[in-house]
Amino acid sequence: MRQILKGGNFILVVEDEENDAILMRRAVDRIGHGLKAYFVPDGEEAIAYLSGTGKFADRQQYPTPGVVLLDLKLPRRSGLDVLNWIRQESECKLIPVIALSASGITKQVNEVYRRRANAFMVKPVDIGALQGLMETIGTYLARTELPDPPKKG
Repeated sequence: MRQILKGGNFILVVEDEENDAILMRRAVDRIGHGLKAYFVPDGEEAIAYLSGTGKFADRQQYPTPGVVLLDLKLPRRSGLDVLNWIRQESECKLIPVIALSASGITKQVNEVYRRRANAFMVKPVDIGALQGLMETIGTYLARTELPDPPKKG
């Protein structure tokens, strides 16, 4: 077991709302600490990224994330569908997933955990709260032993 990125921490953010993505990018930029993020706008692109297909085939440019930050309400393929794919895909099933939603409806929270997300969080709406979230994720990645990235073949 080792950290996914040597000398840095990497998250895949799956977020379709442009304003939320902008705030998340700012939060990542502000905290520094080697935290890096790549953003995709929908569920289909998230799966392509995680499977390393198409434009995401180069793992030097598009490394396997240490954590997936997954919005549940997405176009093309829902966050729950992406979560199911991650947990069933042998090459990605060990990647920690933090599900995000605008509300913490009990039924939704229970469903996310039933599908084996590692955490559920109500999406922060201001830059300070988002910065705190990204700092927490950065600390988690820096102090956590994660499985080796999946190998193709």
